Amino acid sequence: MKPIKFYSRLQSEGKGVFTEQKAKTWLKEHKLAFEEVSIQRLTRDDIIHLLQLSEDGFESIISKRSSLYKNFILNGVLSPSMTLTECIELIQKYPALVRTPIIMDDKKLQVGFNEDSMRKFIPRPHRKVYRNFCLR
Repeated sequence: MKPIKFYSRLQSEGKGVFTEQKAKTWLKEHKLAFEEVSIQRLTRDDIIHLLQLSEDGFESIISKRSSLYKNFILNGVLSPSMTLTECIELIQKYPALVRTPIIMDDKKLQVGFNEDSMRKFIPRPHRKVYRNFCLR
């Protein structure tokens, strides 16, 4: 089983840092070990793994609110006719296109921070104990 990987922007990049910090705090509070990796270091294999785990492919990992995305759409850099290879290369060249934080292991993916959705990273036996405790 792969350890949890936590992809984030560097503090100096600014955007997304607040939600990344919330996600990181949540992982620590739940005593889940993770490896923090800069979004700048996304490899081709990482991107392919992300896409395999995502429900909507590139749609679920691209930050459509970013100015970079909007510029690429306006200038025709991004188009529905792009091949998988072209999309992967674009993300590797411009990692700012990707939403953060990205939290994933070998079977689960979370893009962005949502406390309820993050529970999927808690091992099943612990989730049952937590649920039983909360229902009392």
